[in-house]
Amino acid sequence: MSFTIRKGVKEDSSELRQLFRELAIYQNLDGNRVVEVQVIEKDGFGDQPECLQFQTFVAQHNDSQQLVGFALYYPKYSAWTGRGVWMEHLYVSPECRGTGIGRQLMAAVAKQALADGCARMEWDVFVWNTGAMSMYKKLGAIDLGESSEQTKVFRLFGQTLTQLAQGCQSQ
Repeated sequence: MSFTIRKGVKEDSSELRQLFRELAIYQNLDGNRVVEVQVIEKDGFGDQPECLQFQTFVAQHNDSQQLVGFALYYPKYSAWTGRGVWMEHLYVSPECRGTGIGRQLMAAVAKQALADGCARMEWDVFVWNTGAMSMYKKLGAIDLGESSEQTKVFRLFGQTLTQLAQGCQSQ
């Protein structure tokens, strides 16, 4: 499968909303309760950069040009390590899993995080998502344990964050 990883743009908002719906359904949530396209456009791609609430990288299938995955992230801050990034969502369409798209989306976030002076990257995952947890551990992510009964938090920093970023093939 041939795909391109790139930064999300405003024109992706409608397809992103569809991927948000797929993610919600995958997580056993109501797919009709995701934010509207106009909210995605304003919060992720608005005219005032200082007001943006998130950034994205998207995976685009080279033949169909359809989006088949995304990583949504935003800055966070720690009194101990300074700048960091929180990856709120990582999603790859079921038919495209196992192709390296998830890893490449994470690598793009890691590369951007380092470029922005971030010391670490963190995210959480549902405890039932053993396939994702296995991938994260293969990347060298540290399992910080349960943040709730349903999720675990993972972290990349230092050499493991740098190694992941160095494998980035995004545009």
